[in-house]
This record gives sequence, C-alpha cells and structure tokens, in this order.
Amino acid sequence: MLSLAPITWDNFWKVIDLKVAPQQTSYIPEVAVYMAQSYVNLSLDYSDQCLAIYDEDLLIGFTKIVFVPKGEKVYHMDVDSYMIDAFLIDDLYQHKGYGVNAFALILENIQNRDEKNVQISLTCYEKNVVAKKIFTSFGFEKVGLKDQKNDLFIYLREN
Repeated sequence: MLSLAPITWDNFWKVIDLKVAPQQTSYIPEVAVYMAQSYVNLSLDYSDQCLAIYDEDLLIGFTKIVFVPKGEKVYHMDVDSYMIDAFLIDDLYQHKGYGVNAFALILENIQNRDEKNVQISLTCYEKNVVAKKIFTSFGFEKVGLKDQKNDLFIYLREN
C-alpha cells in the first residue's frame, strides 16, 4: 500500500539518493535541489512540504508540494494554488504501476488540507510524454508557457 511520509533523519540520505531514469534527468533536478529550495521557501514563510513516497517499507519516490498564495511573484499564480513542485519515482521502480497511484495519493493529500477550493498547479516539459500523460489523465490542462527556452509549460486543475 502506498503512503506519503515526512523526510526525517531516518530516511534523509535514502531520499537524497533517489534517481530518475537517465533519459529523464533533463526534466527534473536531483532531490537535493528540491530539498534546498524547500529550506529557502520555509525561511521565507512559504508553506512547503517535502514527502517520501513509500510502498509499505520500500522507498520508491519523492514529492514536494508548495502552497502558493495569489500574486506571489516567485510563482506567478493568479489565485491561491498548491504547486506540485516535484514528483518522481526512482528509476528502479518505474514501469511498475507506481506513478499513477502515487500521483493520485499526492492529489488526495492536497485535497485533505485546510485550504479548500484552490487550484493545483505543476510544470511539465512538453517532451516529457510520460509525465504529461499522467497529469492530463487526472484533469490537468496546459495553460501557458513558463520558460520558452526549455519548453516548460504550466498545467492547472481546479481542486
């Protein structure tokens, strides 16, 4: 059974060691980068949460969720939004059905939070066909270009 768990000293190094498939490295930074961003966000009073994704006791992935208030200059959201800033399944556990189920669990986690009726956003590279397929299967729609040089698009879904 899949679950989300906080990052602690007990799992920190294993989480840091999670890696995507070699062909995906241009789409997503290493987990350590997301953890560093989370530290900066927390120091700036953003609601930011990094979570490990487990199948029972097996660490299989990572996600980072940020609550972005309307008008926040760093993220450029027009309304309050939860941003799924990172989502990855370790290379060793890809193509085993974890991606869709883990993403559903992340959405459930967001929907169970205090802030209701906010949009959920994420970014995805146009060439990242597998991720796009997962995101659009959950109702996310491409709404705009975030980074023209890198073909990075913003996807939104109403909560």
